[in-house]
Amino acid sequence: YLFNKMAEIIKFCKDRKEYCYKGEIVPQIGLLYSTYAWKRIPDGGLYSAHSLEPIKGVMSALLDNQLPVEILMDHHLPGRLEKYPLLVLPEWDNIDPAIHQQLLDYVKNGGKLVIIGAKAAVAFEPQLGVKKIGEVQEDTAFYAGLGENILHLKTAFLPVLLLDDATATGIQLAVNDWRFKGKHPLATVRNLGKGKIAAIYLDMGQIYSHHKNYLTTELLKRIVQQMQPGLMSTVSGVTNIHQVISKKNGKLYIHLINTAGPHDNPNSLVYESIDARSNIKVNVRMSQKPKSIQMQPGNIRLDYTYAGGVASIRVPEVKIYSILEIVK
Repeated sequence: YLFNKMAEIIKFCKDRKEYCYKGEIVPQIGLLYSTYAWKRIPDGGLYSAHSLEPIKGVMSALLDNQLPVEILMDHHLPGRLEKYPLLVLPEWDNIDPAIHQQLLDYVKNGGKLVIIGAKAAVAFEPQLGVKKIGEVQEDTAFYAGLGENILHLKTAFLPVLLLDDATATGIQLAVNDWRFKGKHPLATVRNLGKGKIAAIYLDMGQIYSHHKNYLTTELLKRIVQQMQPGLMSTVSGVTNIHQVISKKNGKLYIHLINTAGPHDNPNSLVYESIDARSNIKVNVRMSQKPKSIQMQPGNIRLDYTYAGGVASIRVPEVKIYSILEIVK
């Protein structure tokens, strides 16, 4: 089956090579892959790709919120942290003391940091403006409330109480009933120095990998919004679109990828079609009005408006993978 499709696949890639090859990713959200922490997780064998479900799940939740994400490893951090409007530390139980200090300095100098995970949040307890109550509740079942929604979860959770000027989002419930609210928030946000620091006090990556749900993405979305990172591009009007932002030869590129279809269904080996996504709105923050915006491949000129430092673009349709080419 795959061999018969090779010519079509090769053409698809070549049509997009001009806009991708040797392009540079524009720093937006950095997702921290800690080699230090990974090496300290017991595994079942040498060179096995173990313990990656949490970071995969967090990355999927970020992408499904149509946020531009890039994985950063420990050796990428020196001299680069300040380029990222937002950093996410996803469920690492251990953190290199040197990296821990770098992250705190990043926040105090104006950066935005989100810590995800029950054990990961413990290392930042003083800076988060909370007090942990007892120890991490390992693999515990509880009800999580957010907005008007309640979800029954079974995962690690860190009970905390607010101190100082931290603000809470979501709540742990005793039962599936809003009349019986607990005292422990699902997440908090706090100003620190010139920046902001936030934490989500439950392990959510593996849950999202195996059981996609509204609460996980909505909680993450709300926390990112409260951080006000000032991201370059936002996508709205439709779901199942991931975005990547790059630049090349003085031009800006917004890559739009249609992720509709049963990608995470292990019983679906092949599917012949993907429903196109239509009526997509893309807002791009720019210091001056762009000279032109085209959808590639195909040199399709797109109408747009420019006001208040934002170019608003209406994308009529993305079948599989289309690229907005913006000439400044």
